[in-house]
Amino acid sequence: GAKKNYCVKFYDPIQCHYPSPLITFNNEDYHEGTVLLSGIFVPDSFKDEANFISNIKNPITIKYGVLAIEDRAGLAVYKITQENSTVRLGNGAVVRTNVKATDTSDQTSNGSALNITNLALNLPSLIQKGAQAPKIWIYPTSSTT
Repeated sequence: GAKKNYCVKFYDPIQCHYPSPLITFNNEDYHEGTVLLSGIFVPDSFKDEANFISNIKNPITIKYGVLAIEDRAGLAVYKITQENSTVRLGNGAVVRTNVKATDTSDQTSNGSALNITNLALNLPSLIQKGAQAPKIWIYPTSSTT
């Protein structure tokens, strides 16, 4: 976790597919700082979403502080909940469920939940020239034709 006035920065996507029951960001009450997911250093020529999107297949909880997603970074999760925390979205940020239903896959986003109760926008990053609006996306539970 990140203590108050500190920041833990991830400039590469996180890939977590472990069978642990829960992943917690800023677990202790003194973790009032920021955990940052950012794609700021990814070259514009890199278009593959694997360069930007952190995939966490476990349920996650953000207990304290801020989870900031900035500069084209994204977070794909199965379930997300918040306690005494903030999710802050900036330029090009994406939060989404992590399973896309297709005609050839029996996987769906059934049971996925994005329980975001305290959302903030990083306005300075959103009003800069060329900025893209952040997105929150929940994949449908089945594909349709």
